[in-house]
Amino acid sequence: MIEFIFFDDKLQNRFCDHLRTKQIGFSLAKDTMGQLVRVDLDETDTRADALEDFYDTLMQQQEAMLLSENAENSFAVTAITVHLQDGATVYANVDPELMNRLLSVLRPEEVSDLVDAIASAIENHDTQPLCKR
Repeated sequence: MIEFIFFDDKLQNRFCDHLRTKQIGFSLAKDTMGQLVRVDLDETDTRADALEDFYDTLMQQQEAMLLSENAENSFAVTAITVHLQDGATVYANVDPELMNRLLSVLRPEEVSDLVDAIASAIENHDTQPLCKR
């Protein structure tokens, strides 16, 4: 299964229509960062590359929409969800340009895993050298 995240309903609908046209199964799920589309394909499936390309095109359109909105005196706010040990969820503001750079090389789940690992290291204060853990 491959997951794709969307921040705009219209682009998500276009993606889902594309999947229906190609007769590729999928399901929808909510995520704290956006709306997930879970595609019933393995990453080794030959259709996965074409699907990634189509998604990248939609994300470029998303970026263009954000830039257009910013040009109209609105502003983009981006944040990363941080899950704390006590069960609390907090949001760390992130510069939109930095977030775009992160998401250009990492999937949202990978960014979340990275942030959770950092939060855990801070909360647990393990000062031992890495070679002794």
